[in-house]
Amino acid sequence: MLERFPTEKLILHKLSGETITDVKGLVDYRQIMIEDASLVIEEGDFLERTLTNGASEYYCVEDRGFLNGMGGIPAHYQTHVRKVTLSEMEKELSIGMPVVQDKQHKIFISHSSKDKAYVEAFVELLEDMGLREDEIICSSIPPYCIPLGGKVYEWLVNEFQNSDLHVIYMLSHSYYSSAACLNEMGAAWAMKQKWTAILLPGFGISQISGCIDSRQISIKLDDSDIPMLNHRLGELKDIILNEFSLRSMSSALWDRKRNAFLIKIKAIQDTTDSETKDNKGTATLTKDEGILLSYASDDVNGEIRVSMTLSRFGGPAIETKGFDFTSDDTPRVCARWKAALRNLESYGLVEDTSYDGQCFKVTQQGYEIADKAKERWNIDTIESPEAYIDK
Repeated sequence: MLERFPTEKLILHKLSGETITDVKGLVDYRQIMIEDASLVIEEGDFLERTLTNGASEYYCVEDRGFLNGMGGIPAHYQTHVRKVTLSEMEKELSIGMPVVQDKQHKIFISHSSKDKAYVEAFVELLEDMGLREDEIICSSIPPYCIPLGGKVYEWLVNEFQNSDLHVIYMLSHSYYSSAACLNEMGAAWAMKQKWTAILLPGFGISQISGCIDSRQISIKLDDSDIPMLNHRLGELKDIILNEFSLRSMSSALWDRKRNAFLIKIKAIQDTTDSETKDNKGTATLTKDEGILLSYASDDVNGEIRVSMTLSRFGGPAIETKGFDFTSDDTPRVCARWKAALRNLESYGLVEDTSYDGQCFKVTQQGYEIADKAKERWNIDTIESPEAYIDK
């Protein structure tokens, strides 16, 4: 079966003390294929490989991977291995015990099923980095999902307890609307798992809440600062390659894979924005949202500025085009305009450019919807907004 492939001579060191020479195998990354099914290979055995320069490499067998023959393919081994040092091998052979890793490293993607398109693009990027099927957990994307017959919560609890997880939070408004997602976030926090936050288009840093720390640097996929976005994705790539001992990628290859990923994200975003525009338009905007957006679109910088005040209730002050929408500074008024601003951001009509909730800029779609809002409610932004606000 392997006669057409460049097999190598290996030495099998068994925990029993037996040494078997002249084992032929096809060595690939973290896997060695051996055609001789008569060999007895067990978890904890070691395979020694001699390189062409005379040096040697040593591998611990983690899963012997014996496959029965079928369909004309003879029985053989597809052995999963982990590279070890000579001293590790000698130590374990001397005591007759395998080298055991505490927990397997895995990427756990915590996300809302409504964001499946974005998540699938990210999973493809992880695959491009070289992650294996058993190193990714993602409930929406096969084959990384819960196995047939598995019980969701029991399966997740087992993964949290028995795997060394790097949790990737794919944060969005849909994420925070999902009780299941928030439960995952709480479980990961309680287990003190390493985590990285990726903010999907339309979701701002100021909207991060829950048990994760919004001060930890995150990746915003619709960041207008493209060099920074590229840098952050590169940092994540380097972290993952290091954590999983993956082969390095050339700059040219990574640039191509990253750019292809960002093109997919933009295409998904454009489709989502188009659907939002069709579904939202001005038809479902509240009057408050329409008024705030209209004035912001005529602001000299197209901005809505948010600041805390020193008045009785402490704000925040929400101001645009020289008008303070929370000048009354009562809790009811502040909550009213905070809700309007939050909804405009969730619709993608304004975006948080300060990353701390202090400055929001009108988007291209926001300007288009603002023009329709002015027409619908006959808004002239030269006048004070008080002329249009329902009491």
